[in-house]
Amino acid sequence: MLGRYLLLVLGVVTLVSLAPVPASASSCRPLEDRYVLACGEAGCAPRFRARDVPSHRFRPCPRHVVLEEFPSWAVAPIEEALLTQTERPLLGTVEVVLQYRPLLVGLPAADPWLRRALQARETRLTIRRAVEGEAALRAALEQRSADELWAARKVWGLDVLGVSVVTFTLLWSCAWFIRRVAGLTRRAQLRLLLGALAVDTLIFVLGGLAGATSSAPVALVATLLSMLVALVESVTCAVTLYRGPRIHEPSAV
Repeated sequence: MLGRYLLLVLGVVTLVSLAPVPASASSCRPLEDRYVLACGEAGCAPRFRARDVPSHRFRPCPRHVVLEEFPSWAVAPIEEALLTQTERPLLGTVEVVLQYRPLLVGLPAADPWLRRALQARETRLTIRRAVEGEAALRAALEQRSADELWAARKVWGLDVLGVSVVTFTLLWSCAWFIRRVAGLTRRAQLRLLLGALAVDTLIFVLGGLAGATSSAPVALVATLLSMLVALVESVTCAVTLYRGPRIHEPSAV
């Protein structure tokens, strides 16, 4: 019995304490929305847009860059920003980068959003001439997108593995407890329940500590499922004690 609990604790503790945390999760950097134009003496021609999108449904910080066509509704606001923010016209490949918090300026959907974002105090606007050229800039952004997406997929895979192992381990321990408790004396049933509740409490505490420092889903699953397992084990033991154990304690002669 002790070996089963030791195996359970070691497995869950390892997954919860070593829950994968991507580098971007330690500090949720602002989202970036960049617009690339080719500017000459006659004006600027839109080339493409690169913006951050979420990479993981259950983690708020990981994101990756997506390259797409320059939206038609963004042409006028970006040209106005170039005229008002620069003292003299920029020639060559020009990059306009907005850094913003999504909850502050809303979602990048249309012209009104972009105009609000350009005027918001929380938005950081950077306009620069990309001396490396459009081809090099696009290649660098595509490589960054591929790297961030691959990292997000690895984190997603580890999260799925961790949640699956923790769920299976806790449910297996609960099923073993239910089968085991019915064949014990009252005193042994109480000892078994106390041991099971101690393990569940340890997993709950570790899951809560891990959840406070990381957004890993395995920490939340371990916390909630340990509470559910503890409740099921307590109810099962109470019902078994009420009905009476199958093995009676020896009576004194």
